[in-house]
Amino acid sequence: MTTVRTAGPTPSGGLQGFDGEVLEPGDASYEAARSATLRPDDPQLILRPRHGHDVQRAVRYAAASDAELAVRGVDTASPG
Repeated sequence: MTTVRTAGPTPSGGLQGFDGEVLEPGDASYEAARSATLRPDDPQLILRPRHGHDVQRAVRYAAASDAELAVRGVDTASPG
């Protein structure tokens, strides 16, 4: 899971080509995903990449939008 914290409005439109799940506050799955981020604040975007290119897009998006980026990864044997 990749969490993007931005200072301004939620600009998820900059994620063209991102095949994974994009969650914003108000989305049905947002709260459950937010509680798994282990961050004290509420991220404006939670990205769940499906492929390696999604991870690349998420990192590029965060860099281009000057956003804070937190990455949470798990292996296939661990829950979460």
